[in-house]
Amino acid sequence: MFKTYFSSEQITLILTGGLFIIISLYLFHLKKYNWSILSLFIGALFIHFFAAQLDPFLNLWDERFHALVAKNMMNNPFVPKLYPEKAIDWHYTYWNNNYVWLHKQPLFLWQMALSMKIFGVNEFGVRFPSVIMSSLLVLFAFRTGKLLVDEKLGYYAAFITATSHFIIKLVSGNEGMDHNDLAFTFYVSAGIWAYTEFYFSKKKYWIILIGIFAGCAVLNKWLVGLLVFAGWGINILFDGEKFSFRKFSDLLLSLLICIVIFLPWQIYILSNFHALAMTEYRFNSAHIFKALEGHDGGFWYHLDNMKELFGHLSIFFILPGFILLFKYAKQKRFMIGFTVMPVLIYLLFSLAKTKVDSHPFGVSLIVFLSLGICIKEFVLFFEKSFRQKVLSSLMIALLLIALGIGSINPEVLQARHTLWKEENVYSRALIKNKEVFQYLNNSLPEGTVVFNVHGIHSVDLMFHTDFNGYNFMPTEDQYKQLKLNERPIAVFINWVELPEYIKNDPTVILIEAEMGGYM
Repeated sequence: MFKTYFSSEQITLILTGGLFIIISLYLFHLKKYNWSILSLFIGALFIHFFAAQLDPFLNLWDERFHALVAKNMMNNPFVPKLYPEKAIDWHYTYWNNNYVWLHKQPLFLWQMALSMKIFGVNEFGVRFPSVIMSSLLVLFAFRTGKLLVDEKLGYYAAFITATSHFIIKLVSGNEGMDHNDLAFTFYVSAGIWAYTEFYFSKKKYWIILIGIFAGCAVLNKWLVGLLVFAGWGINILFDGEKFSFRKFSDLLLSLLICIVIFLPWQIYILSNFHALAMTEYRFNSAHIFKALEGHDGGFWYHLDNMKELFGHLSIFFILPGFILLFKYAKQKRFMIGFTVMPVLIYLLFSLAKTKVDSHPFGVSLIVFLSLGICIKEFVLFFEKSFRQKVLSSLMIALLLIALGIGSINPEVLQARHTLWKEENVYSRALIKNKEVFQYLNNSLPEGTVVFNVHGIHSVDLMFHTDFNGYNFMPTEDQYKQLKLNERPIAVFINWVELPEYIKNDPTVILIEAEMGGYM
């Protein structure tokens, strides 16, 4: 008998999502494309709701930092803080312990803060915006593919998007950069879709939307969000007409709108947190020249890593896919700029010394289209090879279902996100820590400042409680400062020897609870 360690709620979500995807395949076979893509979108929603429920805790590096800053932005969205208040004076020099937190651009944090206003301060509230954005990517893929070639390409690209294992990892928060990279992928994809609409329709309102989406992309991942303008500019240069700067007028208008979107925040943080903002700008630039925080790798790192982002067989089909896109595209010249965008992204991050797995995923829409055209070509071959239409349709449907299940990979998800495997000490440790923090939230006095929290779990503590938390023992001056302000002090006692001024103070709350050993 099949045994699962997923909860009944998780099983219901993923099975419902799978059912809608099967219905979508049937409607697609009947050539009811609009209903088919609607069913696929609903299926993706359920799958991504499932992804958001995978871990009942905040994941390490980086979800917990994003979640805590977003929580603190619920009260003041224009002052992103890692700590709810500066309870003590201490010297901070790095992004993982700054009081004011400018390590990331703010848009995805605002989205998470708004979501937690609605759903409460919990993991689902953190992940809900990613559920919506990841599901909307399905519609972007369908519409862009339809404009480029036809509805079939749009559907296959949308199908790959809906069942992407890497998107599930980003939504769950279990992949580094998590909701930040998902939001960046969403807005870059939205800009590419809007640009495709503009190219084929020439309707001016798309110029505004391109600028808005590109500005939002910059407000998530800085200047790499301008990517769509690179593809647009290349297409203007190769449009076959005599060169004229007037041809750039629409692009420049859209770029101006983009700048209006992202520039005010830069002016604001430079005016109010100048030194910290400049430090973060320099840190971002350093990614190009230094391998920061151990994220190193050679020039071919990201090409080798395509199998993690797009599937283990993707490396064999992406290049043929682009060739097929050129072959079938309604507008061959459009494909020049369209192809340049992923090439630029991969070249940029391949040259950069700092390597992070998810960095090139922003161009996933274009990659999914290249994989989708391969499926379209294979299906066409399959249909020609079998005379019996019912048999060929059934075989194709089974093939796509198998591809979808293989991409989602439920067994890998179950091993990583449940307590099925004894060696999954990661989940056990973080579940235990969350229980400790929730207990403390209900038992410690209001305004308590908690010290000596193991590793960087002080971040998790501050998300799950109303207390300030630090991963070090207070100095005597910091201790006196808190006593002068009549602030309750609590200390975890399992990690280091207690100083005399803590030992000799009976009002200090000593916490004996053991925590999981993950940082």
